[in-house]
Amino acid sequence: MRNKVGRFADAEEKEDLSPLRTINISIGERCEIESAEPGLRKRGTVQFVGQTKFGKGTWIGIEYDEPFGKNDGS
Repeated sequence: MRNKVGRFADAEEKEDLSPLRTINISIGERCEIESAEPGLRKRGTVQFVGQTKFGKGTWIGIEYDEPFGKNDGS
């Protein structure tokens, strides 16, 4: 209550609960992702577009051309 979080937050500071935007991305499309590392870009193919049980919003799953990230086969 003191920090005005959750149900105690001011009306204008509460999360936007409006319907999700339509995203015009299709499975099979090619893409390029900017990395947190400066100058590193990752290319891949869209494999998933939609809602998940573990996070809010629309998620997009990318299969990278090269083995990057925690699913790199190691």
